[in-house]
Amino acid sequence: IGERNLPNILIPALLNVWTRHQNSNEKLLLPLMECLACMALAMKQNIQPWSLVIFEKAMSTIETGIVTVATLAEEAREEDSDGIICGTDLLDGMVEGLGVNFDLLVRSSAKYANTFLSILHTLCQSDVPGVRMSAFALIGDLARKSPGLIEAGIPQLMQELIENIDPTHPFVCNNATWAVGEICARCGREQAFLLKPYTNNLLEKLIPLLMGNSSDSNSCSIQGLAENASATMGRLARLDALFVQADLPRFVAGWCEGLARVADITERREAFEGFIMAIHANPNAILAAQNRSAVVAAFLFAIVSWHIPTESSGVRNITSEVLNGQYVFKPFPVESAEIGNALKQLLIQIRNALGQNLDEVAAMPCNVRRLLAEQYCIG
Repeated sequence: IGERNLPNILIPALLNVWTRHQNSNEKLLLPLMECLACMALAMKQNIQPWSLVIFEKAMSTIETGIVTVATLAEEAREEDSDGIICGTDLLDGMVEGLGVNFDLLVRSSAKYANTFLSILHTLCQSDVPGVRMSAFALIGDLARKSPGLIEAGIPQLMQELIENIDPTHPFVCNNATWAVGEICARCGREQAFLLKPYTNNLLEKLIPLLMGNSSDSNSCSIQGLAENASATMGRLARLDALFVQADLPRFVAGWCEGLARVADITERREAFEGFIMAIHANPNAILAAQNRSAVVAAFLFAIVSWHIPTESSGVRNITSEVLNGQYVFKPFPVESAEIGNALKQLLIQIRNALGQNLDEVAAMPCNVRRLLAEQYCIG
């Protein structure tokens, strides 16, 4: 859709519709903005000739929506925020499509260069869960693609994100958890001090999600939440293992179970790097765990997850057939060999500390026992 002359045909026509109806028929504009969001994602840099116009129209829609909802006050309905949500999703599509050039785009806007961050912060404080959900998705993608745009606002944004890590609103909670992880990933170890003021509050929110991963709590049933919480915890530990060291025994089993299901390969690598650093900082989280058998078993399955064939989406399904049927485990991915070696050394250290024979291995399914024996010299 972004090739040849199609952008020149499609984008001006859609912008013309937007201009003609922007003051009279907002409902018509909702699918139009959704359409442009998808096109921005697909066209990538080919949408640049129209990107400033689209950006300013989206921002104007959001700004108008905020004023309208504020004016209606208690009479405002959730659907009154639909334009805000679609405008925010359009911005997110542009971030994904333009990448680092979205930063340049915002800074080139005479109208919104200086107010973009404050408007984003206003979205985070909305009473409407759908607005916050879209805002947090946008923040996460800005952290990935254009981190410079949110750097100055990280203190306020982190407070809003952490406050919204609450399973009461599952989709909001999921996006907030993921966005915090993306901010952690972009800060890097040299800037870990920027997040230190928020680590205690963040841990208070993440730990119950990970502990719930090993129980029957409601948070356990929210699709993707265990994975996002595990990835974010790993990225936090990757900044500084001391952030999670003291509390590690409380949630290490649930953390391992969540890590085993992380699909995105970048998130998986970074999360496991943080996990390895955390275990080295506090090995007793496994060695002296009160429920040691459960913790060791969860740790073993986190390692095994690297060897399970992935679907096209990157999902690794640990099924009975995989564990007990035909042997289908793959070697540790070559591109992540450094993590594989670190996990192997960590596993051997744990075995040596607990004794040459891990009772937990004997209780593993037959294919897992074979994998551990052949790949990790554990039997």
